[in-house]
Amino acid sequence: MKSAHLVPTIAALVLTLIPACRQTGAVSAEMLRETICAQNIAVTPHQPEWVTDTKDTHPVSDADLPRLRNLLTRGTLRFIPDHYYRDEAEGNRDDTTAELFYLYGDNSQCLGGRVINEQVYMDDLELDEETRRELYTLLQPYLQKLPRESAQ
Repeated sequence: MKSAHLVPTIAALVLTLIPACRQTGAVSAEMLRETICAQNIAVTPHQPEWVTDTKDTHPVSDADLPRLRNLLTRGTLRFIPDHYYRDEAEGNRDDTTAELFYLYGDNSQCLGGRVINEQVYMDDLELDEETRRELYTLLQPYLQKLPRESAQ
């Protein structure tokens, strides 16, 4: 029981160490921490929560949530220029993938992600290849449930 509370505490500590003065585009270290530490996180299509049908919201299981948090806390915050948040036509990693999704926290914070070559790239995090592959393996069952125009 105590370990369930330990992961968000560790995530908060790790993300607090990210320098506050770093320019981060539209997502701040605080927003990132709040999303990772949300009590519940769901995989959703890449669209605003208020237009997402509840059948397209796939909560990450209690068994998978600690692993997801652990993988996300391995990353470092990326600088994403604001124009990528307004116009996604040119992928923010120079990609052209249409396999996009959100990780939505129950606190209304979210992180964008994309699937490229069986790896999950989080828009606002820099992750190593091993972590991206682990994220893909972990999230694949949820991603498969999204509408066809989202991540598969």
